[in-house]
Amino acid sequence: MEGMAVEVTYGVDWHEREARLVRPLLVEEARRRHEAGEPYTVLVTAGQAPRAVLRICRDSGYVSLDLPVPDGGDPDDRGEQRYEFRELWEGRLHLFRLREWLLPESREDEDEDSEPSFSAETRPNGRARVAVESEDGGLFETWTEIPAEFRTVVFPAFGAWGGWLDAELFGASGPLVVVLPRGDEEVHATEPPSPQPAWAEPKGMRPGNLAALFTAGARLRSRDGDAEILEPEDAGLLHVPTGRIVAADPGTLSERNQPFTVAVSPGDHRVLIARMRWDEHPWSETPAAALVIRPEEPTVSWELALRPGQDVRMLGDDEFYGFGVDSGTGSFLDLATRDAVLAQEERPGSLFAFDGEKSHARWQDPGTGLNLVAYPSGHGDGSYPVWIGRGADGEVTRLVADMLVLHGAEALAPTPTDRAAFRAEAPRRLPATDAPSAGPLGEAVRHFSAVRARTVATAAEARARWLRPRF
Repeated sequence: MEGMAVEVTYGVDWHEREARLVRPLLVEEARRRHEAGEPYTVLVTAGQAPRAVLRICRDSGYVSLDLPVPDGGDPDDRGEQRYEFRELWEGRLHLFRLREWLLPESREDEDEDSEPSFSAETRPNGRARVAVESEDGGLFETWTEIPAEFRTVVFPAFGAWGGWLDAELFGASGPLVVVLPRGDEEVHATEPPSPQPAWAEPKGMRPGNLAALFTAGARLRSRDGDAEILEPEDAGLLHVPTGRIVAADPGTLSERNQPFTVAVSPGDHRVLIARMRWDEHPWSETPAAALVIRPEEPTVSWELALRPGQDVRMLGDDEFYGFGVDSGTGSFLDLATRDAVLAQEERPGSLFAFDGEKSHARWQDPGTGLNLVAYPSGHGDGSYPVWIGRGADGEVTRLVADMLVLHGAEALAPTPTDRAAFRAEAPRRLPATDAPSAGPLGEAVRHFSAVRARTVATAAEARARWLRPRF
């Protein structure tokens, strides 16, 4: 069977708008980067046309694949699939995210607002959230199961691109034959160096200046204006018998509200409610709430609080795992309190109310003394991250629920910048023997194409019948 010949070249990155490699690399340098775990880029061309771009970093276990590559025109007028993988097991990649923008020529009509894009986010257990988003902001989403062989592939060995890729990905049949471009060394040696750094893999949200949110007199500037931090409000003690903390909307509490994987020392711990006042607005807001575990110990690092099954490697840029709010209220409580609340005929949301003078409310079980402390969510309903602070000895100092009112705000003099480090330690890669069965990359791509086709068809039917008003 006749195969397809492709050329492979290497670089530091790929410039999508100009459709060219940034800082092309000699094969030897690309190989060195691969073995050293440094990021690099692989460009696959056929007939001088870009057909695929791979971005690889062995150190962090990240691989992305773009199919096909934009042709250098308007980057918003493109047909592109981006597959993102993480090495969860030694030598095995998990396809955790896919985003597809449909080709302009695939439109069946001239109504651009109805043209959808498709995305899929796959958990390590195979549960996948799939969504279709139209250009007018409409959204249809559902869940499906992805078999192991269609979400697990081997980590590509350097230079073995013909065996890892699939000719059918490029609309061809037969084997994929990789050839070296002519004059490779001369072209690479004369390419002028570029000031553009190597590409960066997606990373989740980083905490803002959390210390300043509880420092009276601190001043911060956000895109919504300048604000002054007021004296924190003392919300009293939270009874923590198990040390397993839950952050949740008290009005919709259920068994799905799992405690964080990091426990704190049992006991009674104080809750502080951050308060702020806008310079140009007549109202104040609640930017954060803190559960203080060790009040005398400085916080030297922050990390995102996680629940069982959550993995920071699955997060995209500026994404986070948070607790959901549906009634404009968040709360801290112990796991034992959650279970006591669920045993009540009435939920805390109907048993307490904010009195207008305080930024918090409390609920207590008269029989056991178990309690929770509630606070307004700064931006209302949505999802909010909780950050875990640690001292120099590594022990937990506090938990901060960030209402994102001042996230990313700039510290104004004399407010100091929060110099606490950010910890984003990914779980260790599991042994390859624990990995699910891996399949060919081409089969995975074809399976997700079928999932996309079904989801787009279902979304179109739902839109036509107005089953989802927001779509």
